Amino acid sequence: MMGVSKGFPDVFVCLRTPVYTSFYIEMKPIKGGKVEPEQAQWLQCLREQGAYAEVANGFEEAKKMFTFYLSTLPTAE
Repeated sequence: MMGVSKGFPDVFVCLRTPVYTSFYIEMKPIKGGKVEPEQAQWLQCLREQGAYAEVANGFEEAKKMFTFYLSTLPTAE
């Protein structure tokens, strides 16, 4: 893919919450997925900048992570 740095996470949501600056997920298969060194470096760098940045093994795990992320948004009163 052109224009994307090697190891950059697969999913990015630009939505600031009171807790996180943004949301990043590196998608891996449920079984056998391996995080490459470049991917681990990106995730660590993003965390240091206040982002939620994790590895998800499969869609269901990613969905749970995003649901958690959304739970950090303020609720309307």
